[in-house]
Amino acid sequence: VREAGRRPEPAPAPPVAGEGGARRGHLRALPDPDA
Repeated sequence: VREAGRRPEPAPAPPVAGEGGARRGHLRALPDPDA
């Protein structure tokens, strides 16, 4: 019960956000394939 109530460390969250930001940056920097 304790483990369930205790929230998981915020470690997985930062990596995901960082990857998303990096990917967005790369996509913006690279020319749009559709364009």
